[in-house]
Amino acid sequence: MVSGQWSVIDHAARAICRKNEERMIGMLKQKAWWRAALIRALKTVCQTAAATIGTSALIEQVNWLTVLSASALAGVLSLLTSLAGLPEVSAGADCGQLARAAEEDDA
Repeated sequence: MVSGQWSVIDHAARAICRKNEERMIGMLKQKAWWRAALIRALKTVCQTAAATIGTSALIEQVNWLTVLSASALAGVLSLLTSLAGLPEVSAGADCGQLARAAEEDDA
């Protein structure tokens, strides 16, 4: 590859990174995105707690520290996964569309 080609590739890569960074910052500023991400994380926490509690035969055998730890970790992982995109947002939809949908739900 010629050095000029590397500069073109480097320039394109930097532009893509800037665009993704701007998209991420915009997404994190949206109340509707946080609402959807937190609802999703809460559901994940509850499902993990139910599954962890369900591994014990008796209520006295439940290791509550394990339940709490596993559930908290699942919630954090859910939020991190939401950074990649929320299924609640249809393909090509942006945070503005998500916000309008949330407002319609509240009405």
